Amino acid sequence: VAPGGMANFTLCIFRNNSADRAGGAVAVAEEASAAVSGTVFTRNSAATGGAVAVAGDVLVTSSNFTMNEAELGGALALTASSASLRAKGVVLAGNGASTAGGGVFVSAGANLTMQWSTVETNTAGTGGGLAG
Repeated sequence: VAPGGMANFTLCIFRNNSADRAGGAVAVAEEASAAVSGTVFTRNSAATGGAVAVAGDVLVTSSNFTMNEAELGGALALTASSASLRAKGVVLAGNGASTAGGGVFVSAGANLTMQWSTVETNTAGTGGGLAG
């Protein structure tokens, strides 16, 4: 999602996508936003943010992130100090990061808020569930 853009994903499946750099399935740039609801992200990969890389503002509700892989942030990575991610009713399970943040990687200054969510069986060099 480019700067100034807004994307909405409802009841979608993102499976087996990859990116060389950031956001195997979705990348949200600074000054961009996205809303994700009832969506499944599985088996996506990237260097940063195996499923989703966030530099802007993202709201995720009632969605599942499973078996995604990255160096940083197996499922999700907040990649800039301007990044904001609000997650409600989200499951992060079985994701992996070779360096840090099997479930989520949070860059310095970024803002992560999680409610009513499950983070389990994620693996990483540092912070299997969350690192920052």
